[in-house]
Amino acid sequence: MPSAIVTRALSKSFGDIVALDGLDLDVPAGTVFGLLGPDGAGKTTAVRLLLGLLLPSYGSIEILGEVLRDPGDAVLANVGAIVDGPAFVPHATGRDNLELWRLARRTKGIGTRRVEQVLTGVGLDAAEDAKVRTYSRGMLARLNLARALLRDPDVLVLDEPTEGLDARGLHEMRELLRALSSGGRTIFFTSCDVDEVELVCDHAAVLSDGRLVMSGPMDVLRGREVLHLDTPDPVRASEVVGALGGRAATNPRGITIEGIADPALLVQWLVHYGVAVRALTPTRVGLDATVLDVADAADEGDDDNDATEVFDPVQLGRVPRDGAAPPRRPPARSDVPR
Repeated sequence: MPSAIVTRALSKSFGDIVALDGLDLDVPAGTVFGLLGPDGAGKTTAVRLLLGLLLPSYGSIEILGEVLRDPGDAVLANVGAIVDGPAFVPHATGRDNLELWRLARRTKGIGTRRVEQVLTGVGLDAAEDAKVRTYSRGMLARLNLARALLRDPDVLVLDEPTEGLDARGLHEMRELLRALSSGGRTIFFTSCDVDEVELVCDHAAVLSDGRLVMSGPMDVLRGREVLHLDTPDPVRASEVVGALGGRAATNPRGITIEGIADPALLVQWLVHYGVAVRALTPTRVGLDATVLDVADAADEGDDDNDATEVFDPVQLGRVPRDGAAPPRRPPARSDVPR
């Protein structure tokens, strides 16, 4: 799949402050890509660099196969954006606000018909003649999205488009983003909300203190599988798991196990060593837990003054590699004391 957005070693400093440090991203065309991170992680800086509103201190940006060199590059005409919160004339209607924007930007080839199309596309056709001051936050967010769609762009770059929305507004915006993507557009958006990224995105990346700590397809990032073992003997079970090359963590209902590719083999050796197995249940862990684990690993690397690197759940042992199975022989009895 071709990439709609590519960054290489993208960095931005403001004096002694490093806001973005060596960002490498590949955003596949026609997908929804989420850039996830807490406030101050560098998400808005990344967005402003992608839109030519800031110049990088180092690194490169490609959009739709063209290198972005300055804010006047023609490729940006094919990029719609939301950078700041909604800013509209409150006593004008939704339609009039878009008309004012269209005229102020001298947008060539875009007429009133396109204004009507985008208002319908974001579900505001019934409210297009209402004053913007009467709009809810969700309606304002959709009007802002309509403004970004006026040029019918192939790429949308949206900085926290759901910030401040209630549950209904969040649902409406998520549905809109998915619908826009299904039409072939590439949507790149930032968020602080793990659940939002997990629900909407095909691919995601996580920033921490301006550094990329994780990136990949969502089915990999949220595909971490663990086993929950219900047993009256969690200590002894943990020893068996460790001897088989897995990792175990005790919880109130037993233990949580990672790194075991063959659950049947695990049960075989648990029984062999006299560990009662009430239940062994496979479960997929959500993206939030994976993000926390990877961020913790990145923090540990900083404490050790190690070189910064992109952390992969597979490299961290969070996702077993294909074909990685525990040994076909039982653990040594000395490894599992009675």
